[in-house]
Amino acid sequence: MRERVARVRAYLRDRSALRIAGAERVSVEVQCLWLGPLCLLALPIEMTSDVGLAWKAAAPSSRASVVSIANGWLRYLPARSHLDEPDGHLQYEVLQATFSPDAADLLLAAGRDLARALFSGAAGPGSLPGISH
Repeated sequence: MRERVARVRAYLRDRSALRIAGAERVSVEVQCLWLGPLCLLALPIEMTSDVGLAWKAAAPSSRASVVSIANGWLRYLPARSHLDEPDGHLQYEVLQATFSPDAADLLLAAGRDLARALFSGAAGPGSLPGISH
């Protein structure tokens, strides 16, 4: 039964992906905000808790957090580990994700680079490349 539900969800995801994203390849807006020692990463995606924990580990601050669904919603962003789990393809967040398996790693790296550039004062509008999927 779970396999059947997963197939239906995957079908619906694939049928609606273009409408939600607006294009086959979209740029993902990566935003960072420093509030004193707190470093926030904001993405227009609903990140799983594992992605949030990965940001806390990778962020250039010991005080870091994520803001999901910031300025849009491009569905879910599971961690690569979710995709590798047995029956991972049956998890709701994986079924609703339209990103490549390495998207979380790429977006977290882009966030880390942006946070470092902002902290050093080197970043300005449009100074860092976007990430596409």
